[in-house]
Amino acid sequence: MKKYSLIIIAGICLVVLVLGHLHWKKISQAAGVEAREAAAKVKEKESEEREALIESLKPENNYSYWIAVPN
Repeated sequence: MKKYSLIIIAGICLVVLVLGHLHWKKISQAAGVEAREAAAKVKEKESEEREALIESLKPENNYSYWIAVPN
């Protein structure tokens, strides 16, 4: 009986290890997807800020340029 109980306990341990591995693999993949989405949002925001800065530095949009230019 001892022999069979040891095999049963080893089998349960293996099942727990396999299921735990699958669970953490799934969680890490979900975290990777979230990280890519967050990086895309940050990149888009930086792009918008950069475009706004470039637009604000154009002479026709810069009001201080019109004040400094003599008529």
